[in-house]
Order: sequence, then structure tokens, then C-alpha cells
Amino acid sequence: MPSTPHTLVLPNGLSVILQHAPRLKRCAAALRVAVGSHDVPAAWPGLAHFLEHLFFLGTERFAGENGLMAFVQQHGGQLNARTSERHTDFFFELPGSSFEAGLQRLCEMLARPRLNVTEQLREREVLHAEFIAWSRDDAARRQTKLFDGLAAEHPLRAFHAGNRYSLAVPNPAFQQALREFYNQYYQAGQMTLSLSGPQPLEELQHLATVYGAQFASGQRQPQHTPPRLLNEPEQLPTLNEAGKLDLLIGLENLPEHAPEALAYLLTWLAAPQPGGLLAHLQEQRLGSALSAQVAYQFGSQALLQISADLSSADAANDTIGALFSWLQFFQGHASRPELRQEFAQLQQRHQQTLGALELARNALELTTPPLSDEGLEALEVILTQSLSKDVSTTSRHLAWALPPANPFLQPRPAPTGKALLASALQVSDAVPTGQEEGALTLRWRFNTAHEPLLRMSLSRLQSLAGQARQAGVDVQLLGQGNDWVLRLQGLVEPLPGVAEAALRLIANPDEKAWQLYRHENPAAAIMPIRQLLAALPDVVMNQSQNADAEPQTAWNDLWASARWDGMAAGFEAHELGELSVGVPGQAANKGFPHKPIKVGVRWRQIGPINAESALLLFCPAPSTLVEDQAAWRLLGSFSHAAFYQRLRVELQLGYAVFSGVKQIDGQTGLLFGVQSPNQTHAELFVHLREFIDGLPQRVAALDEAAFVAQAKALADQFTLEDQTIAHAAEWLWQAHLSGQPLMDGQHILKLPKAALAIAAQQLKARQGGWFCLANGPDPLDSEQ
Repeated sequence: MPSTPHTLVLPNGLSVILQHAPRLKRCAAALRVAVGSHDVPAAWPGLAHFLEHLFFLGTERFAGENGLMAFVQQHGGQLNARTSERHTDFFFELPGSSFEAGLQRLCEMLARPRLNVTEQLREREVLHAEFIAWSRDDAARRQTKLFDGLAAEHPLRAFHAGNRYSLAVPNPAFQQALREFYNQYYQAGQMTLSLSGPQPLEELQHLATVYGAQFASGQRQPQHTPPRLLNEPEQLPTLNEAGKLDLLIGLENLPEHAPEALAYLLTWLAAPQPGGLLAHLQEQRLGSALSAQVAYQFGSQALLQISADLSSADAANDTIGALFSWLQFFQGHASRPELRQEFAQLQQRHQQTLGALELARNALELTTPPLSDEGLEALEVILTQSLSKDVSTTSRHLAWALPPANPFLQPRPAPTGKALLASALQVSDAVPTGQEEGALTLRWRFNTAHEPLLRMSLSRLQSLAGQARQAGVDVQLLGQGNDWVLRLQGLVEPLPGVAEAALRLIANPDEKAWQLYRHENPAAAIMPIRQLLAALPDVVMNQSQNADAEPQTAWNDLWASARWDGMAAGFEAHELGELSVGVPGQAANKGFPHKPIKVGVRWRQIGPINAESALLLFCPAPSTLVEDQAAWRLLGSFSHAAFYQRLRVELQLGYAVFSGVKQIDGQTGLLFGVQSPNQTHAELFVHLREFIDGLPQRVAALDEAAFVAQAKALADQFTLEDQTIAHAAEWLWQAHLSGQPLMDGQHILKLPKAALAIAAQQLKARQGGWFCLANGPDPLDSEQ
């Protein structure tokens, strides 16, 4: 458990939150500025979002390949920023050895931005491309249409994304407004800096004091109170289309403890247990999924959004009626001690499993778990307001029940130790036992893939996965080619029990499961580049589909042909012996052979042609040898910043531009992705090919000192002791799949510069083959 957050205010007015958690493997910083898109002058929509982009162009000292973004990526961290309605967040996570340098860059880029007009013009085009992609996204379109039901005067109805036309960069009035906005709000009195890590509080406080001191002194600026959310208090904005229902409940004049009350309400509203709203929708075949979130919150206002996947459009009225019936039931039972006690347990488990970045970001929300007496009073206000909007005429008197206790929160009986561990399940000794967290991965290989059966199993796991997540275990079932992969990671104590329950659900479908199979809703449309990423493993692993067989026949054939293997980390062998007995299929004690690599380009069209061209290029190394893995990882680290600089900054192809190292079925490769509103697939491929063709020359120009520094920065990321359990488990699993020893930092440090040059030539020559996925036809007449 992390220590109680330590708070202080620096002399310049900067608020600081510090959290020391010895179990963490990494460190994180999150900086919140109390200004957002709703605080922008009306003449310049999108100015706040635009300014967020401009900060990442860097400072005079830290820019380009030395800026925060490149630095975090080079050192194996993660980074992002978000402009919300009334605040803007910047956050990153890094290994401890590079954390101070990252914090230095974060604070300096906000305290000393260049705001160069030439750079602004280039970045505006990137923002415009982002706006185009956003405006074409189905989820964004739905949200905009849903918000059309709010009061016209509320800023949630206005345009805030920013584009080429709203950001008049050459206009002196715009430049003056940009600098006035920056000077007014980007000062210490407006900011809160949250740091988390395994370091002592004294060290965290020293870092915050040194680098937070460079912000200009100031005081908190008032943010105007918006008008009412709804013209009519009883109004219930809804959207019912394409098998999905969304509705909004507007809440006004909420008391101070409303955030914790909303967290409590949302926990039970979407609870998957029998007797609850989701279970009712599934049993009555009204819908298959339910989610609830706070779509907006500022001051005393909040907007509760509830979404359901419906079996038909006609199910909307019954679903809305069931919702308000449940809210009425919950109002009479919300104060029950057993609910409050379990909520406290859930909050405690949640804190136990948070990574450094989540811990730092959560501290900015300043909620107070568990539910206090003041929070319970706030909940009564929320429920009373919500029930005043009940316009339904059905399902008012349904029978509801309080959710049963989560079984995975209870202590698990000790294993008997009688069952022998199957040899197909390896227990790695690379991760020490006796720690809080562990991981388990199981893989089944089938003769064919059957996506509908996989989706049926995913539906069956939905409820269990929700309960497991509450207990501190993350459960995923993935389809990759002809393989199914079940991943569990989290707290060691409940994980074996969760795994046993998951295996029972996967292996033994009941009549309800076949109903889900026959009435599944079509998948929601997603952003083109994300669709390509989702399809990549299937393409690389050459999936063969068996879509014509009857479901029960296909199910029997599936498990009759199934062979499995797996790996666990953080456990003793005797803790999993009983588990391996319940794994369906035949144990594959010798693993699975790799398919031979083909040289050349294989193009695959995924999904329909879209208004935006999306292209994904995966280039595997020519072998799975650990030496090739090390060299290609170093090549990926070396090329990342240059790729981003060339395609996003210089060519301005779009805002979705990325590259990195990817492992699929133990095969290491480089992944390049672009989504562009103004380039054809052929043009995008040419840009990628030209960049790759130029890599050998870039490597040749790299001096020895820079090469050593690059290798050292990458090697530091491959120390198993410094990895989170999620990263360590994936690293060990991919080594198992490759049939090679575990690659670590020493393999990278031993590489001569010539190995990097060879890898660049191998990539250019396509010796490992190129997999090209796109949302358009092949313009190259390559192998399909």
C-alpha cells in the first residue's frame, strides 16, 4: 500500500502531492493546470488544446530528439497529455534512473515554451488532421449527438477541439490572446504536481522543490460557473441507434463530497453480480453490456452517462425503466453496512494494484475512499435528483437484490499440494516469489480459428472479469491467429481462484452461452489505425478460419484439437498444481514450431476503404535468435525519434504517427504506423520505404559515443528486477515463445555498432518479410 499522500505548497504557489510506495518499480509525475477548453476566449475555440500541443515542441535547451517525448520513449516510459473541460493534465512514467531528467524536461517545457510562429503553423496542421479524424470517429459523433440534448448555452455544446480555421496563427490578435492565456493560467498558483515512486518522501520532495520552483509565482484564477446543464430539470437526453443506448442524467447543486458518492454509485450500478441491473438486462435479453461513467464534472455540476448494448431498438424503453427501478431500489439500500464495507475493500484492493502513473494521476482527483458519512448524504442528493427524471412507464416494480459478496475478496483455502503440475505449464524462477503480484499465461493452439466462439467466451468472461478486477486481478482472453491466450496478472492471493473460475467458464458453455452466440451484436466501428492494430496478430500468424461449422460441432472440434502450454511468474509450483488439472485440451510439453519466414511484402486490406488512409507496417527480424532480438530492439530505439520527426513534424502526414518494437508469437520486429487525411496508401508506403531505406546511412553517421549512450539507455530498461509484473510476464512469455534465452540488458551492451548496421541492412532488404496492413487495396501488386 502507498503511504498517505504528503502535501505541501511551494513558495511560488505550486501545490505538490507526494506518494511513497516501496512496491513500485517505476516513478511517475502528473501535473494538472486548472484551465481547460471551457476557459478559452470565445473568439479562439481550441486555443487550450493547441497550447497543449505547442508545449511538446520543446524549449531552447530540450527540443526535438532531446525533448520530453523523445526522452521518455527512448528510456522505455510512457507519456501523454489531455485537455479537459476545466483542467489540462501532463503525465509520464519512467524508470527511477531517468525520472529526474524527465521531470526536469516536463517542468521546463511548461515554464519556458518557445511558442515560435513558424512551429505553430506546422503544429496547427497536425491539430487539424487530429480534428478531421475525431470528426469522423463514430464514438465522437455519438457523443456530440448525445450532448445536443443539453442546454444550448452550456459550453459542452460548443466546439473546442480547434482546427485550421479556428486558430488564426498569423493574426496578431490571436498571438496576443495565446500569450495572455499562457501567462494568466500557466503559473504556479494554477498548478498541482503529483509525484509517486519507491523513493523516500524526502527525495520526492527535493525533486518537486527543485524543478517546481521554475514556474512563475501566482495565485489561483477563478473559473466561471457554467449555466445549467439542462433547460428542463426533468429532461433525459438519450440516443438510441445501431443497437446502443446512451442516456444522460444532469446533476446540479451537488455538495462537496459528490465525487466519492458518484464513485460508490457507479461501482454498484454496473456490478455484474446476479440481482443487479446488468444481470437483469442479460436474463431478459434486453442487452448484453452496461457501462456508466461521469462524462463531465465541474464545481457543483455533474453529468452521469449510462450506456447499454441492446438486443434491439425496441428494448430501449424497458432498459430505461429497469434503470430507474434499480435506482429506486438502491436508494433504499445504499447505506447498508455490507455494501459500504465491501466498497472499502474494493478501494483498498484498487490502491494495492495501481502502478506509479495511475497512483500519481489518481491523487489529482482528491476523492476520499471509502464512502464517508458526508459522501452518503451527497449520494442521497444524487439519487433524489436522478429519480426526478424518471419518465419511464415500465419496469417500475422489478425484483432486485443486493449483489452477493465478491468471492475473490475472501481468503482462498491453501492448496493441498496433491496435484502435480503439468510440464506444459512452466513456472519461471526469474520473478521472486513472496511478492504481492504474480502472472499466469495459458495458450491454446487449434487447427482453425473461430472468432464467433471466441467472442462467446469473451461474453461469458465479462462478469467474472469485472469481479476479478475488483479483487485486484486483470483477466484477458485474446485471439491471435489460431491461438487463444488467457492472461491473468495481479495480486497473488486471489489469482489461482480467478484462473480456475475462468477455465470452467471457457471450457463448459451452457445454454445461455449459445444464446449469446446467436444474438451477438455487431462490433462497433473503431478508428482505422486501431482496427489494423487489432488485426495484426492474425495476419502475422496466418489464421485459418472455420466459419461454416455449426456452433456446437465447431466447439467440440475446437477442444478436441486443442493443445496448450503456459507460464507462471511469482508463484511456487505447488500453488498451481491443482489449477493445471483443469486446463482443457492436451498439454503440449514441447511447445509449438515456428513457421518459416518469407522474404518480401505481404499486403492485407483490413476493413472498408475510409476517408482517411491508415497503414501499418510490421517488419520481423530474420530470426528469433536472442542476438537478432537485441540488435533489432536497439534499431527500433535508435529510429523512433527520427521517424516521428520525419513523418509527423516535417512531412505532417497526420497526428497518428508512431513506431516501436513489437513481439508477436516470440518474433521480434519493428512496427510503423500512420493514419493520414490527405495521403494515399501508395504515398504513405513510399514515405515509410524511404525512411527505412535511409536507416543504414543514419546508422553510419552515428558516432561511437552516441551509440554507446543509446545502447546504455535501452539496456537499462531490460533489468527484470525493475519491471512491473505485467512487463516481466510479457517479457518471459515472449522468450518462451521464441524458444530462446531471456534477452536482457547485457545482450544489448555487448552489441558492436556493426550489429546495428547489419540490422538496418536486413530491415531494408526485407529479410524478415514485411507485413503491410491497410484500409485500402494493394497499390503495389505485392504478395497477398
